[in-house]
Amino acid sequence: MKIHNRWFQLVASLIAMIMIANLQYAWTLFVEPMRKSTGWKLSDIQWAFTLFILFQTWVQPAQGWLIDRLGRARSSRSPACCAAWAGPGSAT
Repeated sequence: MKIHNRWFQLVASLIAMIMIANLQYAWTLFVEPMRKSTGWKLSDIQWAFTLFILFQTWVQPAQGWLIDRLGRARSSRSPACCAAWAGPGSAT
């Protein structure tokens, strides 16, 4: 399925970024409970978050290359399976 409507692509991209941005903007809600339950220092948690943002940002060119090479459907299967597998596991 090819979608050439630029407005649809813009809205879809915006929705995807909103879903991802929740991790970036709401992470402070989880820092204190994570620190208390694990005993980690605040700087350790901040370092992990920094690595998350760096990897999320710098992997995008490789992801674009992979999508161009494999196509959208094939390149989306693995992340979809990982997300489906992680969802129930993170609820416990």
